Amino acid sequence: MELVSVHQLKPGDVVGAPVTNSSGAVLCPTGYVLSQEAIDQLLHAGVEAAAIMGGRLDVPSVEDRLAQLDARFEGVSDPVLLQVKACIAQYQRDRHV
Repeated sequence: MELVSVHQLKPGDVVGAPVTNSSGAVLCPTGYVLSQEAIDQLLHAGVEAAAIMGGRLDVPSVEDRLAQLDARFEGVSDPVLLQVKACIAQYQRDRHV
């Protein structure tokens, strides 16, 4: 486990110990995978640091995920499969934080 300044947290970091506010309320439980929105909320709540589990998760950017999707569907011409690809691409864009 590593104690990290909230300013150094990254989306995909896994909380190693409960993160609490000044009143003791748990903001993020152990095992919680941080999103950018959660990190912003921790900053807003005045949290200074958080313990994260060793080894940060490598979360590829939405652009990287879309490039991987394009590579996987390269050469595909079936209209149904191209619809599936379009749905997956839209999902990736929508879930991007």
